[in-house]
Amino acid sequence: MRNIKAVLQIIMYVFFVLGIATASAANILNDTVEIQYLYPDSSTQYGISITGVVTEGGLALNLFDNQNVIVFPSFVQIIGIKNPSSNFVVASFNGVSIQDLTNPSAFAGFSINPASNVAGFDISDVSLVNEILYINMQGLTTPYGSLAQVDFTAQAAVPEPTTMFLLSFGLIGLVGVRRFRK
Repeated sequence: MRNIKAVLQIIMYVFFVLGIATASAANILNDTVEIQYLYPDSSTQYGISITGVVTEGGLALNLFDNQNVIVFPSFVQIIGIKNPSSNFVVASFNGVSIQDLTNPSAFAGFSINPASNVAGFDISDVSLVNEILYINMQGLTTPYGSLAQVDFTAQAAVPEPTTMFLLSFGLIGLVGVRRFRK
């Protein structure tokens, strides 16, 4: 009976540690992401994309020398880098999609950062569909030095139930072998 209690305590400890590891990952640092420029709708890639690892310095996609899209560990920035202003042509969709390839369910929510200064850019321009973050800039103008920033909340990958079962079963086996040797 005492050994069963010890095994259960070990299993509970493992679940606790895995739970802390899952809850502590609040960003996508070191995840591989794909940024795609989409136009004239949200399912048509318009020739520009990049796949890479998100670092503290971000992962950048340059849109025709007019704007930079930079994915950082906990936010995305679209910065106007050309003088005079650049326009995102009106279409069904004219913007970017961001997909986390390391942890497809990483994006849990989003908000517009108050520092954003692109006229007309608001929460209705951002969506999360099938675990992909979309930022639609259609019809908006990005003057030199302008900023559209989307902050997002991220969540870590949750271990699959099968993985947790195998880990628990292995721990029980180790305790059983130890008991058998005594």
